[in-house]
Amino acid sequence: MDMESDYWNALDKSKSMRVDPNQIGISHGVGDVGEGLKANVFRGAKVVELGFMGGGKGSRSQAGKHTPESYGTREREEMRELAKINEMEVSTHASPNIGYAAGFSPQQGVFSPEMRENVLHEVERAIDFAADVGQGGPVVMHIGEFSRPMFDIERDKQGKPITPFEHFPDEYKKAPILMVDKDNGRVQALRRDMALSIPKGGWEKPELDKEGNVKFESKTIAQLEKEAYEGGKLKQGEDVGTYLYKNLIKRELEFAKGEQQRYQTQADEVRDTYEQLKRRRENLEDFKQRNPEKARYDAVVMAEQMKIAPDKDSPDYKKFIDNPFDFLKKREDRVLYEVQAFETIARSRAAEVHTQQQQVERMQPIVEYGVKKSAETIARAAMGAYEQEKAKHLEKPLWIAPENWTPEEYGAHPAEYRKIIVESRNEMANQLVRQRGMDREEANKVAQEHIKGTFDIGHANFWYKYFKGSKKEFDQWLNKEVEKLTKDGIIGHVHLSDNFGYHDEHLSPGEGNVPMEKFVEKLKESGYTGKLIAEPGGQKEGRYHQAMTEAWKLFGSPMYRIDATSQSWTDIESSYFGRAPQPPNFIVGDYAPSKDWTLWSEVPLE
Repeated sequence: MDMESDYWNALDKSKSMRVDPNQIGISHGVGDVGEGLKANVFRGAKVVELGFMGGGKGSRSQAGKHTPESYGTREREEMRELAKINEMEVSTHASPNIGYAAGFSPQQGVFSPEMRENVLHEVERAIDFAADVGQGGPVVMHIGEFSRPMFDIERDKQGKPITPFEHFPDEYKKAPILMVDKDNGRVQALRRDMALSIPKGGWEKPELDKEGNVKFESKTIAQLEKEAYEGGKLKQGEDVGTYLYKNLIKRELEFAKGEQQRYQTQADEVRDTYEQLKRRRENLEDFKQRNPEKARYDAVVMAEQMKIAPDKDSPDYKKFIDNPFDFLKKREDRVLYEVQAFETIARSRAAEVHTQQQQVERMQPIVEYGVKKSAETIARAAMGAYEQEKAKHLEKPLWIAPENWTPEEYGAHPAEYRKIIVESRNEMANQLVRQRGMDREEANKVAQEHIKGTFDIGHANFWYKYFKGSKKEFDQWLNKEVEKLTKDGIIGHVHLSDNFGYHDEHLSPGEGNVPMEKFVEKLKESGYTGKLIAEPGGQKEGRYHQAMTEAWKLFGSPMYRIDATSQSWTDIESSYFGRAPQPPNFIVGDYAPSKDWTLWSEVPLE
């Protein structure tokens, strides 16, 4: 293309064009998706992402309450036709306000199967919509699975944290170690700043003082964690949380075992007394038949010898003398009760030991447990998308596109993001093999086609506020992480928005400090052919389209020109409808402004 000629168009190919503008689309924003689609037809968009903010029962009267089910068959058909005749591609975004795939409830501190099922149903609603309107394509869902310490995301082989992030000062001293009971999903937290009394020399061989008492010292969980790594006490592949939890429970187990043994010993001793008392009383009862007086006398002597007789000054002493056999029987019954009580306590302590041992076996690191649950949910959603794709003979694959979200929650870090997607693909492949009898190689391929990540570069940028370094160093870190993701084929869909590294402000591309150009260069180098969706939200009212036009500008797309007069992008953005480079082809159904509407050429529609 000759850039000096009198004619050039944004769709012409050029060596200077870094991104094909047909790859760059726009999200419709918040509110009615039909109206959003229509508005973006006028804006010249070739790719539009329709998203929802509502969950559960929807409401068309409130912008934040729209759900996929708010739109019936006729409206879906009109949107599908509108996109088709204007040669537009439509992707779908499930509501970000429905919870996350792992089903974690921070209020209850538990991973809930009911919550996972609710999330799945909401994503399935978006899948239905995407099948009807988009005829396939990505269905985006946020992943922000559960809280976890930032400093602990990555460690080297010696256990030293290597992630250059910190949620708050001295996080490594204070953040909890999180474990999950895999039977009920309940989270247990070991606070790193919690101080414990630990025997000097360890539990196995504690040091003793001159009196033979155990010497104790106070240590925090963080100190014990550091010692475990530096001392090489962790077994291969063992999580530090599991190690510390086992060692802390070990102290309670030792106490419970000691209590069990103590009460069992007491029970045995008292049972000996009981057996002796019972035997001697029964012998005296037999002797009583032959010599009552001598037997009564022997019973009194026996009770006094065994030191169980009441005190002579006691009002019960006379009753004892008058009928020692009755006293001995009652005493025997009381001793038997003591035996039973001690044995009951001993069994209770034994049950505690068993319960705690079982609990130790059930505990898992939160990442291990949570990622498994996330993968199961995402894989089930992808299986549903695959089934719909086949049943409805869709034009293109219908797939699930998990999106990185906020740094405070698992799944936002590129390493976590990769792990969730890889594990979800593995789980889907397993389901395809089990449920469909599919060959493993084919199952892996299908899973990779139906679970691909949506990478939001704007979301990735607000990791910067927790970064221990300069913005330049942060951008270098992020570029390296993106390179890994693109190399491994993790990214299949992209969101573009800008910010200054603090939160999701959705500025137009180029308006903040997101390293967006380098990001897109990495995508292009990797051979990425997916779409790049510019997400509006931080523009002036009526200027939402700038999210897309600024992206066109930033990535080297020339604007339309038909004479030698140079025009600026501001001209196009600020007066788009008066000088639009390409009007919509057709507007149909209820989305048509009026029945006598004409095209820009004033030729009426027939």
